Amino acid sequence: MADIWIQGSFAFRCTAAECALIEEVANAGYALANDDAPDPPSAALLAAFPPDDANARWSGFREAFNDPEFPTIGADFIAETCPDDPSARSCVSPAWTISMPLPSRW
Repeated sequence: MADIWIQGSFAFRCTAAECALIEEVANAGYALANDDAPDPPSAALLAAFPPDDANARWSGFREAFNDPEFPTIGADFIAETCPDDPSARSCVSPAWTISMPLPSRW
């Protein structure tokens, strides 16, 4: 059971291409962490995370995380087209929560 909860939210604006890459990263990370087969990586993802091994296309992506076997970003994202600029996206990560046990010295 956790004794400490840290919660936060953030929002940012990005291009449609950047938003697509963020969504691909989130979806691929969750699939890989659950031992599911993600969709094949896009050219944009391979450019951002070049594979270390030509036979393992996800190797560069996995190596970007502290635990390559659990490559999740730890947040949910909601993306919508910006009302004032149809070429932009507004991305929000609501209620990102981290829980941890209370340190023993407290």
